[in-house]
Amino acid sequence: MEDFFCTDPDKINYPQLRERFKYLKENNKGVNEMMTIEEEVMLEGAEKSRIEIALKLIRQNRITYKEIADVTGLSLEKVTELAKNEVKAG
Repeated sequence: MEDFFCTDPDKINYPQLRERFKYLKENNKGVNEMMTIEEEVMLEGAEKSRIEIALKLIRQNRITYKEIADVTGLSLEKVTELAKNEVKAG
């Protein structure tokens, strides 16, 4: 387990993990790969947050689906789909 907390790849005991760590941290292609992964994770998190906000607004039933789409940046189709699923679940 200590390998997962190690910041120096040369001190990692498990050879395959050490090589992967070096690739992701020290190789330009690896660094770019990590940046792409980080960006994807951030975008997924943002999408989940927008969906959560949309669901809260749908449950409040105070504004239109179009307004929810405008506020959250989701498509009207996505908001409508979320609302339909909310009705089925509720």
